[in-house]
Amino acid sequence: MAIKAQKNRAKLHRLRDNVHRAKRDLKCGTPGAAERLKMHLASRLAYAETGK
Repeated sequence: MAIKAQKNRAKLHRLRDNVHRAKRDLKCGTPGAAERLKMHLASRLAYAETGK
């Protein structure tokens, strides 16, 4: 079972990876990438501010 710090780090990395994938898709011209990038950036910012 993972301790709380491991779960938090894993979530942070998932949020970071989602942003990176969305940026890559935007660069490649994938449809809907701009909306996904906005959504992932907002969720990453919310996590950074609240920790939830």
